[in-house]
Amino acid sequence: MTNSTVDRPYPISETPGVCGGEPCLAGHRISMDHFQKLVEMGWSYEKILREYPHLDSGQFYEAMGLWMNATNWRSK
Repeated sequence: MTNSTVDRPYPISETPGVCGGEPCLAGHRISMDHFQKLVEMGWSYEKILREYPHLDSGQFYEAMGLWMNATNWRSK
């Protein structure tokens, strides 16, 4: 296993040892799976940013756009 980060479209990254190596919001320990679950549970933009104040609105909207267009976040 290497210690390098897998480049993904901003704001997504994969880093060994961070979120189990799963795709997550770059610079944060929020996996895309967790982000997806929050959205599917009906969490609003305001609630997500209130609960995760280290995120900014740009990161949120870019992650939403990527999540809505993605069918598979895992590396092949």
